[in-house]
Amino acid sequence: MRERENSHDLGGYLVTVDYNRSLEDRIVAGKYNLVSDFFTKNAIHFPTARREGKKEILVTTLLFPSRRFNPFNSKKAIEELDKFGYQPAGLDELLALGEAYPLFGPAYRETATQPYYDIVALGSIFKGPEGKLVPYVKGSRWRRVLNVSSFERYWSSHFGFLVYQKEG
Repeated sequence: MRERENSHDLGGYLVTVDYNRSLEDRIVAGKYNLVSDFFTKNAIHFPTARREGKKEILVTTLLFPSRRFNPFNSKKAIEELDKFGYQPAGLDELLALGEAYPLFGPAYRETATQPYYDIVALGSIFKGPEGKLVPYVKGSRWRRVLNVSSFERYWSSHFGFLVYQKEG
């Protein structure tokens, strides 16, 4: 894994997404202390890419600090990402990042490279009885959590978005 220089925010991370592995295997490899029942009991319903093989993808996390007092919803976040030439990453990329960088993520905020925000993957949306849901990673110094939140919510500056550059 190589860190990218000169990205729009904290830098980029080259991750390998292995589409052949099960969702359960990828969650275990990410070493999360707590995983929402949504992933363990409803894994078959959560969208992952319908691809085979492996692919290297350069992902980054984008922040919109001005949202501190003016949060916006997921649709607006996607529009803003589009302006920068990015598209939202999905669960596959989020899990690949978690596996490749076990010390990356909210659980390890004391490290120099650790962002101080939770990481949302707006590229995977599950439509269920609870409404539209998206995955995110959050945590503290002592734990790392894989969870879901409403797509309809308003995101504050406490959240960063996992993205990659649009192709073509």
